Amino acid sequence: MLADDLAAALEKKKDMVKKWDVLRPSCQSDYVELVEKAKTGEIRQMRIERVLDLTSDYYKRHPEKHKV
Repeated sequence: MLADDLAAALEKKKDMVKKWDVLRPSCQSDYVELVEKAKTGEIRQMRIERVLDLTSDYYKRHPEKHKV
C-alpha cells in the first residue's frame, strides 16, 4: 500500500502513475518501504523525490515494458 504522501507525489507529476505501474511489484514494495522508514519529514521528502527519479529512470531504461 502506498503512503499518502508518496501517492500524492506520483499523482502530481505528469504520467508518473503510469510509470509507477510499469515497475516490478518488488521494486514498488522496496520504494514504499524506503519512504516509510524515514525518520524525519525532511528525509521522507528527499526519499520520495529519489523514488520519483528512480521510477522515471526505470521507465526510460525499459521501453519494452510499456510498448503499446
